Formats: sequence, structure tokens, C-alpha cells
Amino acid sequence: FLDNDVFVRVAFVKEDGYFAQCGVQGKLPAASQDTRLQYIGDGAVTFMIRTDDGVERQCKITYSASDDGSNTNFTIATEN
Repeated sequence: FLDNDVFVRVAFVKEDGYFAQCGVQGKLPAASQDTRLQYIGDGAVTFMIRTDDGVERQCKITYSASDDGSNTNFTIATEN
């Protein structure tokens, strides 16, 4: 989701409406203003952000939770 039309933030929403927000934050990509958010399966999404130094990076975030929902985990990877 967009925060003030400047920052890209990521949250995973369950069927019951519960959501977990991930700690990744970046600016919209400069060229297209399109994050190219894509669900790639198995709880993982990819999207583009622009860092404070102007570099565009692809982020991959994978979400997992324990069966009882007491633990939420994010795995984050970035590529240039």
C-alpha cells in the first residue's frame, strides 16, 4: 500500500481481516511510479522500490505464520 503517495509499504492480510505489516519501506520507482507488485506463490511477493540514494531494487518478501498464528515471520531479499 502507499503511504502519503510517497512510500511503498507491504502488509499481508488473512481471510479473517488480520494483517501483519512488514518492515520494508521504500519510495516509488522514479520512472514509472509502478511498483510491479506480483504474488509469486507460497506466501511470497515481489515489487520494486527506490532507496533514498535513488537506486531501484526488486524486493522479495516471503510471509509465514505458525499454525496458531502466534508467530509471524518475514524473509526479505533485495536485488539491484
